[in-house]
Amino acid sequence: GYLPNRRDLLEDDIRAHLSGEKTLGIYLTDVNNTSSLMVFDLDVRKQYMKNYAQSHEERARINGLLAESCKKMCELCSASGLQPMVEKSGNKGLHFWFFSAEPIACKYWRALGNWFFRRLNFYPDELSWELFPKQDKVAEDGLGNLVKLPLGTHRKTGKLSLFVDQTTFDPFPDQIEILKNA
Repeated sequence: GYLPNRRDLLEDDIRAHLSGEKTLGIYLTDVNNTSSLMVFDLDVRKQYMKNYAQSHEERARINGLLAESCKKMCELCSASGLQPMVEKSGNKGLHFWFFSAEPIACKYWRALGNWFFRRLNFYPDELSWELFPKQDKVAEDGLGNLVKLPLGTHRKTGKLSLFVDQTTFDPFPDQIEILKNA
């Protein structure tokens, strides 16, 4: 699990995250109930994970559903003027990262995210979508929900999360440059 650490990230923290020594996450909602990013999390549902892990055919079938879901969401976003950064999470799904130059009220991020979900019209039973931030606001001493930072090692699988081309799922050659250009 993750343990909250209420302090600014240091260069050593980032270096440890990128090297796989530790895995960092971020609570998206700040004290003003705003955020500079929104994340969609697309995962294989738990009840399908056993077959996904044990059967090559089932993994290929569900990976096809992940690819189709990614394609449909990216087309919808693109038609709306937004381009998510797609990341393989290192486990069982994808993260779609949306960044803004200025903090936006979480209730507006959530309204936008839910607007996309209502228009998606493609929800295979094997997959589930989550929206971060999950709350419009959190208590003054609250944290909201955590999302693993990009380019870290997934603790359960030991696999690195990587930004990928949304059509081929091939990792970009320079991951740091992709993040810098977000």
